[in-house]
Formats: sequence, C-alpha cells, structure tokens
Amino acid sequence: MRNATVLKPRERPQRSVAEMRRWKKVRELWVGELEPTGLFHRLFDHVPGVYFFAKNREGHLMFASAGLLQRYQMADEFEILGRTDFDLNPDIMAGLRPVLENPATLPGGGAASLAASAACPLLI
Repeated sequence: MRNATVLKPRERPQRSVAEMRRWKKVRELWVGELEPTGLFHRLFDHVPGVYFFAKNREGHLMFASAGLLQRYQMADEFEILGRTDFDLNPDIMAGLRPVLENPATLPGGGAASLAASAACPLLI
C-alpha cells in the first residue's frame, strides 16, 4: 500500500551522543510519571501499518513505533527521541496542530475530518 500524502522528511543534523543521552534521561523522567503499565508502546511495533507516537507536554517525541521510525528512515528510536513536528516535517504539516486543537479556526466545523485525516494517513 502506498500513502497518499507525499512526505519528504526534513534534513536532520547529526546529534551528539551527549544530546541523545540527555534526551534518554528526559524520557526516563517522563515515563516515571506514566501509569505503571510499562511497555504498552511496544505493542504498536507489531501492528502492521500503524504509526504510533507519544509526546511530552512540550511536544517532544518520547516514543515512536517501528513503523514510524521506518517512515522517517531512522535506524533507531534515539534518532527521533526529543524531536518535534517542526524538526521532522515541512512547516505546512507541522503547523497543523494549533489548527486542529482549535476547531473555531476552521470554517464549517471541519475540524473532525481534518484531524482524522492528519492523524490517520490516507492509504491507497
């Protein structure tokens, strides 16, 4: 299946080992605030065609499924850890989040359908 949305990920500068370690510590603190259900996010690695991610309150990616890492052509989770939508996606896509969170900005109440198509890529 091919995705109907053309996505050309941004060029990503190489991050230092120290920065990746720092983000690993940030994630460990963040996970400590979650329910003790542990590895729920790893379930999504085994569901074909699912792109799961979890972000902290500031919008930094803390978890991403294997499918999402593959979509962004990343070798391991530490490449995506701590990045934001603006680090990964073209500005037009990354900038959709405030629009989706405020339905009043869309004419005709189209927030639900726009949110569904942005959250669930169309597959052909």
